[in-house]
Amino acid sequence: MRTLVLAAAALTLGGACLGCGPRWKVIQQSGPPSALFGVKSYAVGASYDGLSVGGGSEAAHLADKDAESRAQWEADKRGMQDELLAGLRLEARDYSFEEGAEGAEGELEVEWVFVEPGMFSYVLNLPTHVTARLAFKVGGEVVDRIEIRQSENATAFNASSGGRMRSCARRIGVIGGKFVNHVNEPPK
Repeated sequence: MRTLVLAAAALTLGGACLGCGPRWKVIQQSGPPSALFGVKSYAVGASYDGLSVGGGSEAAHLADKDAESRAQWEADKRGMQDELLAGLRLEARDYSFEEGAEGAEGELEVEWVFVEPGMFSYVLNLPTHVTARLAFKVGGEVVDRIEIRQSENATAFNASSGGRMRSCARRIGVIGGKFVNHVNEPPK
């Protein structure tokens, strides 16, 4: 009986800690302490090179689209970058994130890796998935790189794939901001 109680407690505590860790995957890490410690301003850029859309290339995704759909896709990509910046600024308020900022102490290159736009219809709904890698640079050299994935279900309240992509991007920015706050915590 005692073994059963201990096993149940371990499962409960273990289950409660799922999701307790960071919501980013570390690809490259400079510390501890992080080379980003004390960096207060970042010049932010975006890269769509190699972007996979729905499991294929971006070019394949756009191949059968008309001019209006292509323009909307470009607006959605720009909107994702804008929302990512908004999320960074919301979470990491003590730091500056500006596109092309001259004189910034560090750089942040956002590599958009994967987008599954998803779809909404009253018959079939597919969620939107977005993955981005954030490469933080100091002195022009990548010192920390993380990957963040986010998803959003397609519902009648968020039927637009572009809206869901932007929502995912904002959350990616917030998580990126949490990373910046984390690497700037004083050593314990």
